[in-house]
Amino acid sequence: MSNNIIAEGLSNSTHHKELHAADNLAFDRAGNPVRLITENTRDGGKIVERPPRFYWPDGLEPLPVAQVQEHVLRDAGARPWDRDAVDARIVREARAGTGRVINSEQDAGGYPIAKETRQVFNPDAWDLRTMTRRAAPGG
Repeated sequence: MSNNIIAEGLSNSTHHKELHAADNLAFDRAGNPVRLITENTRDGGKIVERPPRFYWPDGLEPLPVAQVQEHVLRDAGARPWDRDAVDARIVREARAGTGRVINSEQDAGGYPIAKETRQVFNPDAWDLRTMTRRAAPGG
């Protein structure tokens, strides 16, 4: 959904803010529920509720909030079916709520050591206009 979180001190406009928010959860660092939206009435701005799903692509259906976390943890990443040790650690820490900001690669165990790979380039095996492999003979 379209969320506009207005935190005191971050938005002091006297203009009204348009927003649609539905089926959201917000927690503090201790896991306690917190208000997702507050109005900055000091400066005269108001939150104006918009109808559901304005600026919404046709055919896009949101997941209910109760399903989002598990969906993201299961499906996030370039290859969720083939996660390396770093990806697995990130998902494990997210599930446990123990993740933290990593300020350098050393905080995460350093750069991985990759095995060297080599293969002789055969231009006949490639369509060089599209840079895609040609079908193997008989394939």
